[in-house]
Amino acid sequence: MRRAPAWALLYARRRILKPKNPRPRGYRRAYAFQVGLAAAALMFMLWAAELLPGLGVAQSVLISAMASTAFVLFIYPHSTQADARHVIGGHAVAIVAASPFAVFAHAIEGGGFLTGASLMLGFYSAAAVGVSILLMAFLSMEHPPAAATALAIALHGFTWDWAAFIVASVLLMSATHRLLRGRMHNLVGSADGDDLDGGVPRPALTPEGERPAGP
Repeated sequence: MRRAPAWALLYARRRILKPKNPRPRGYRRAYAFQVGLAAAALMFMLWAAELLPGLGVAQSVLISAMASTAFVLFIYPHSTQADARHVIGGHAVAIVAASPFAVFAHAIEGGGFLTGASLMLGFYSAAAVGVSILLMAFLSMEHPPAAATALAIALHGFTWDWAAFIVASVLLMSATHRLLRGRMHNLVGSADGDDLDGGVPRPALTPEGERPAGP
């Protein structure tokens, strides 16, 4: 078997295998700081979730939603999805949209809603998520992790404890994001200033970890 020529290997290394999101040494502090914020937020939410009554599956879905929101806020904090309107509004819409389905489903199915092999479980849950997505899009409050919040509410049923946990977690993370936003950078995206939000310009990092002065 013939060996590839040296120029082809060099091209593959520089072009094909080149990472889309290079990480110079100057980025290390930004990565450590922002990933640490996301991990700390998740740690406190896991502690608080231990106080919530409910089944393990619904709790896991809810924690996944909060963890995904932490990723959005602290990994690419300058994207549109990290705006308070999308984060707070998206989860609020999810709670409002899913609660009627949860109340109705549990009233009809009773205590066997989650423990039995009910075919209606999938219908109610999917309908709750679908309506929440539709309302988020209609109100320009799109926040993908909020879809999991709607699913958790539909699975568990509406309770004030769960609503308070969601609202408190989202408000705390959004307040932290707003307070520290000026010190954070988008860690997801290409080096030419585009992030995952449709090519919206983002503050770029220099190899020293500082934003260049803009016009």
